[in-house]
Amino acid sequence: MKTSTIIWNTIKSNWDTILIMVIVGMIALLGFLQKVDQQVISTAILSILFLLAFNLLISRETYKRLQKTTEGILSKLERPSADDVIFEYKDWIDEIDTALETAKEVWLLSRTCATFWEDHIQQMKNILDRKGSIRLMLVDPSDGALRMIANSARFMRARDLGNGQFSKVTLYDTPNRLEKLRERVNEFIEYISDYRLQIAKGKLNLRVIDFLPPQTLVIVNGNSKNGVMFVELGAFQSSKRNRPTFFLQKDKNSTLFSFYMNEFEAMWEDAKPGEVVVTRS
Repeated sequence: MKTSTIIWNTIKSNWDTILIMVIVGMIALLGFLQKVDQQVISTAILSILFLLAFNLLISRETYKRLQKTTEGILSKLERPSADDVIFEYKDWIDEIDTALETAKEVWLLSRTCATFWEDHIQQMKNILDRKGSIRLMLVDPSDGALRMIANSARFMRARDLGNGQFSKVTLYDTPNRLEKLRERVNEFIEYISDYRLQIAKGKLNLRVIDFLPPQTLVIVNGNSKNGVMFVELGAFQSSKRNRPTFFLQKDKNSTLFSFYMNEFEAMWEDAKPGEVVVTRS
C-alpha cells in the first residue's frame, strides 16, 4: 500500500482528533504572537477540552459496544454442541441436593416417584416441616401404562445382559415383575397417604397418569426466579444409563425451563388423585 494512501486513511479515521490538534496549534501560535486576547485563548482552550472529553466518551462507548459484540461472538463459538450438553447421562445428584436444601416448592414427575423419595426422604420431610409444598405425579397402578413399564424393564434386562432372550420374551412372561411393580407403587401411595395433615392443607399432593411419562422431571422452586430443574428423557428400550439428562436454571435456560413447566402443569391438570389398587388373583 502506498504511503499516501496510508496517510489519507489515517486522516479519514482520525479527522476529529487532527482538527482539534490544528486548532490548538493555531491558538498557541496566535497567543505566542500576542495576536489574540488572553480571555479568547482561555475560552478556546475550554472548548477544546470539552471536545476532547466528548470524543473520549464516544470512543469508550464504541469500545464497549465492540467488546460486547466480540464477547457474544466468542460465546457462540465456544458454546458446546447439543450432543455435548444433553446427550449424556449424569445423575446431577449434587445439584439436586443443593437445591432441595432450601426448597420451598418441589414438583416431581416420575414412573413411580418412590426411588427419588427414598433417596431424598429427609430433605422432602424438611420441605414439609418448613411449610413448603410438594407435587408428586406417577403412573396409575391400575392402568396398562404400568404393564408397559414392567415389559420395558424386562426388555432392558435382557438386552443389557446381552443374552438375546428378548425375542423369546412375551408380555405374559412378566407377571411377577408387573405385580411387584404394582405393589411398589401401591406401597408408595399408602405411605404418602399417611401425611394426612400436609395433604389436608394442600401442601402434599399426589396424582396419577395413565400413560408413560415422556420424561422424568424434578422441578425445585419453579415459580421463583432462581428455580432449577432436572430432566431425564424417557425411553422404552434404553437402560437408565443410556438416557439423556440435563440440568436447567430458570435464569439461564428460560425458554426450555418454561416449556417443561408448562408440560408438567398440563399433565397435572389431566391427572387424577392417586388411589391404592387392589388386584385379585
